[in-house]
Amino acid sequence: MDCKHWAPPMSPSRFKNPEAHQAKVTRLYAEKLAKEKNLEITSLPMILTLFEVPRKFSERAVIVDVQKLPSMLRDLTPYTPDMPFHIAGSGDGENPIRRSEMLSPK
Repeated sequence: MDCKHWAPPMSPSRFKNPEAHQAKVTRLYAEKLAKEKNLEITSLPMILTLFEVPRKFSERAVIVDVQKLPSMLRDLTPYTPDMPFHIAGSGDGENPIRRSEMLSPK
């Protein structure tokens, strides 16, 4: 989790580079930990802010303000298809829930 202390306004474009960075470092850490422990590790890149942002998550990371963090963590499940989970130690690292949703007919 990365914490940002930026003043409003919180435009979505402001998070483009931090999202990419947080996704990369979270993935690298999870892969290293999975290899060391010989386990499958599910990780979720997150950016914690002091102020609410208009967009909550992207393909790369979840952005949550500190006020909503407890409820977000309480309601989080690995079956939430829109969350950018990464699974280390599982081969391709793709979220199997997201992958099955993309393959299922609508």
